[in-house]
Amino acid sequence: MVLLFCGAMLALYFILCNARTLTRLPPGPISLPIVGSIFFLRYPLHRFFASLGKIYGPIIHLRGGVVDYIVINSIAIAREALITRDLEFAYRPATKFGEYFSYGLKDIALAPYGESWKNLKQITSRHLMSNTRLDGVAGIYELEMAKSIKAVHSSGDHAPVNLTDAVGKFISDAFCMILFGSKEERVLDLVAQIEKQTLNVNIGNLFPALDFLDLHGVNKTMKETLMPELEQLLTQVIGAHKQNKARIESQGQEFDILVAGVDTIKWTAVWAMAEVLRNSRVMEKAQEEVKNTIGKSQLVKHSDLVNLPYIEAIFKEVLRVHPVGALGVPHHNPSKATLAGYDIPKHCTVLINIWAIGHDPRHWDEPEVFRPERFLGDQAKSNQELMMPFSAGRRTCPGMPIASRMVPFVVASLLHAFDWKSEGEIDLSERSSGTLSCMPASELVAFASARLETSVYAC
Repeated sequence: MVLLFCGAMLALYFILCNARTLTRLPPGPISLPIVGSIFFLRYPLHRFFASLGKIYGPIIHLRGGVVDYIVINSIAIAREALITRDLEFAYRPATKFGEYFSYGLKDIALAPYGESWKNLKQITSRHLMSNTRLDGVAGIYELEMAKSIKAVHSSGDHAPVNLTDAVGKFISDAFCMILFGSKEERVLDLVAQIEKQTLNVNIGNLFPALDFLDLHGVNKTMKETLMPELEQLLTQVIGAHKQNKARIESQGQEFDILVAGVDTIKWTAVWAMAEVLRNSRVMEKAQEEVKNTIGKSQLVKHSDLVNLPYIEAIFKEVLRVHPVGALGVPHHNPSKATLAGYDIPKHCTVLINIWAIGHDPRHWDEPEVFRPERFLGDQAKSNQELMMPFSAGRRTCPGMPIASRMVPFVVASLLHAFDWKSEGEIDLSERSSGTLSCMPASELVAFASARLETSVYAC
């Protein structure tokens, strides 16, 4: 019986290898019967996939369990997938986790492509992320930043500040005030817990037939604990506007903005501050810009950002070096397709390695070096075209407008209000586990001393 089983596995292995040749799949690592390539994976995945690109080329095929994965490491092929062949790859892989996370796939991030998704996108673009809407709420997050700066100042000069916590609280409070008109202390903790579940390995993603077993307990935690608690919170704060459950579920885009917005904007701003703290030249240049533009008698306003090109360059460079969504939100092709001359089987999970694209040595000189000047002057436009930190095509991240405002605002405000110094070397290492994200391994702590007139901190 054992020999028969081994023989069957060996035969299946050769069939799979032969299938790769016959169908002209993209190259990739060895795929073992049943388990695929999962035992060869290393974390962080975005760096591992980038290293595979040096061996197999810019597009890679691998099998995770019984699921086919396509990983794209180059800007050219990413453009082909997301722009030229946009419609073929505009779908999302359906998982139980995604179903619980998005109230039955009813949110803009994970909803299947179709009329319902188009309506969600239109609502989000016109009513939540339009320039008019975002200009209208600028005063809200300016006020919340003033409170944050006052809190830091009240700790005294040269007091240690946990910037990870401070930035996270500001983003959470600002988003709650914008969305609900009130602060909800539970939001930051809920977002952190949901983020933790997204980083957990879920065997059901690799073996869909086993998803119902929920061997890691991820789906149960989402379904029975986190999502009901978040729904209760939303019911309470939205109250009269969304009284019944069906109404809440039809407004999944608010949940997207709350969870994805708080999480990604927080970590992007933290990465930016870490890089600035590590590079005194960058800090001095940025502080000189904000001082010359704004002076020392007032805080930064959103309207000032248009006159802060170096701050904007810091934002773009941090998106290149530390894209929080390092592998983006997975794409899916429901039908057979072709890409870069290869055959792509139907029902593939397609990952765009945004991190690898921003570190491609064919396009970036010293890609590991944080150099905001890449996005100034004549080279700025061409360099920006070599990136896609918010994805591209139909599924471009709907939160791009608010992230493009909030992160530069956070960085400009903190650098304008305080001088910052670290104790020892800044840790830029990434979490060594997880699936799709690029997050700092350590909390960022620095010492702040006031730069502005004393009266400003009393506002």
